[in-house]
Amino acid sequence: MHFFWPYHSLSHVDSLVSLLAAHRAKFSDPKAVEAAIWFHNAIYNSRDKSPANEAASAELAVKHLRDTGVDEARIERIRVMILATATHIVPTAEELGVTSTSDDAEGAVRDAAMLLDIDLSILGAEEAEFNKYERGARKEY
Repeated sequence: MHFFWPYHSLSHVDSLVSLLAAHRAKFSDPKAVEAAIWFHNAIYNSRDKSPANEAASAELAVKHLRDTGVDEARIERIRVMILATATHIVPTAEELGVTSTSDDAEGAVRDAAMLLDIDLSILGAEEAEFNKYERGARKEY
């Protein structure tokens, strides 16, 4: 994993995990969201503007999660959530591998939407925190 960038670093992951913890009760599957958080920038090259970073990160997540015995349906939701961080477009229930008529559909889509929200939460941060992010992002890019 490449956590040496000024912004896309372990501190970014820590911020997201902290937000997840603060709002854990609102998530349908917080463990899946946490896995997506940990893996979403595992492979990261700031010079590559394509979704290749997220795709490679998603592949890495799938491999590791399969190796640890996570069920395939959950792995698929995690994979799709990671891929969604490339565009920040909320995936559909079907894209998340959940039928839109199932009880899990609403929760899976909400989890993905909230993951994307917390990934972009820096944009609503206090000025000093945002300025630190902006400086780090400029160094990366």
